This record gives sequence, structure tokens and C-alpha cells, in this order.
Amino acid sequence: MEPIVRNECGAVILITLMILALMTIIGISALTMSISESLSVRNAGLFKQNLHLVESAVMEGLQRIADMEFDGVISDLDPHRTAQDWIINDEEWEITMEKKWSSATSSGPVLNASNSVVPEGIKNGTATENIILSQRGELNDDSPAGAPLRYTLIGWEAADGCSLKTTTPVRRKGRLLAEYVSENYGILRLEIGLERKF
Repeated sequence: MEPIVRNECGAVILITLMILALMTIIGISALTMSISESLSVRNAGLFKQNLHLVESAVMEGLQRIADMEFDGVISDLDPHRTAQDWIINDEEWEITMEKKWSSATSSGPVLNASNSVVPEGIKNGTATENIILSQRGELNDDSPAGAPLRYTLIGWEAADGCSLKTTTPVRRKGRLLAEYVSENYGILRLEIGLERKF
């Protein structure tokens, strides 16, 4: 007896090609999902680092306010008359920068060399140079004024319910603002309200 050969017209090859195509699609989608998850984890890490940067700037500003001494001359604390380059009066800020600061579409720096200061912790040449900014390559030896991290104090007016007398105690209130701006690592702004009795 001769065996009967059935002609299946390449059905096995067709099924194999379909399974191979299906496996390729599954592999590509898994790779895409893996890349998306990696980017998501990276962005979360960058956000956390950026948050630590602006928090450190705010903490330095708070420390400067805590270290302020008041000798009884109220004009020393007045943003209209102070010689401190990081204290800005509220009216000037609202006219020139408030909209840009609070705008969700603002993409450039709001704080600059004319209205804020660079934290001591990131000025080059100091023992406390910031490790995050060093690793990112964002510390510029030639221009420390162009640092991506800055802070300022807005207001510093007499606090509500505060006597306007020049005798102590004197209470002042204001807003401390910190900003980190980088083309490669994003923008983050932080604002806190504060009040201090002198």
C-alpha cells in the first residue's frame, strides 16, 4: 500500500507566520511600555531632586530671616528702603512679575540677578557646592549669577494687626519665593508665606 500524501497548501507556514507576527507585536508593545515606565520613573526622580533644590533655597532664605537682627530702626525692615538685594516690595512685584510667576504657561525664569539671589550653597568655590547641580553640569564657573536656582523675599510689610510704632516688638510678613529653571531638567517654583516678630 502506498501512503496517501495530502496537499495542505502551506497551512502550517501560514499559521507559523501569523504566530510570529503576533509575537512581534506583543514584543514591540512590551518594549514601548517598558520605555514609558522608565521615562516615568526618571521624571519622578527629577521632580523629587528639583523639589529638594527649591526647598533648600527656601530654607536658606528662612535662615537669613531668622538671623536678621532688629535694632529698633523700623526702616531696616522696610522693602521700600532696605539695601538688601533679595527683598522686593509687594507693589513692584505685582506690577512687573506676579502674572508671569503664577502663569502655568510661563516657561522662562522669573527670578534673575536684579530681583533675587543665588543660594550660598551653590555658589562655586564654596565648600557647600551643590552636588545635584554639579552632576547635572549646571554650575557655571564663569557666571555664578546665571545659576538655575534663585530665591527672593516679596513684601516684608507690617503684619496684620501690627502696631506701626517704632518700638519693639515689630511683626513683619512676606512671601519667600524660590525657583529652579533648566532647559534640560524642567522648571519648579515654590512659594511660602511667613511672618516674624522682631
